[in-house]
Amino acid sequence: GGLNGRGDHTFEGAMKEEEGRLESDCDEQLLLTLAFNQPVRIHSIALRGPDDGRSPKSVKLFINQTAIDFDSAERGVAVQELTLTKDDNAEGALIPLKYVKFQNVVSLTLYVRDNHAGDEVTVINYVGIVGQPRDKTEMKDFKRVSGKKEKSTDCDSALIPLL
Repeated sequence: GGLNGRGDHTFEGAMKEEEGRLESDCDEQLLLTLAFNQPVRIHSIALRGPDDGRSPKSVKLFINQTAIDFDSAERGVAVQELTLTKDDNAEGALIPLKYVKFQNVVSLTLYVRDNHAGDEVTVINYVGIVGQPRDKTEMKDFKRVSGKKEKSTDCDSALIPLL
């Protein structure tokens, strides 16, 4: 769910690539929480927005916090803080996260503090999360340290869109 979103432009619409967008209502701030149906590891995130400056700029990421509001998000210590460029937003570029900090995520909260234009309305056209279920890790995917050499595997091949 999301806080401060306009009723006709919802968070759910922004989670589908071509169906809609999310717009802030009272000011530029947004507070979005995603709950996963099982623990996940998150590798990267994408936040695509319009090129008119209303796309997200400063974003704080929190994990596994069920009772978070705007005050606690503003004052709280985030797991990671992002400063997005207009190019990041326009292209919907995947922003790598500190993977070791996002290993056991049950919920992810995004606090959008502001946008590039300093406008009263922040717009997100698409939210994308890339990672994998925590319990999906298989021992055959790990490289051997000693003994018989095996073909190395590409870590990214196991990553999937989580939304």
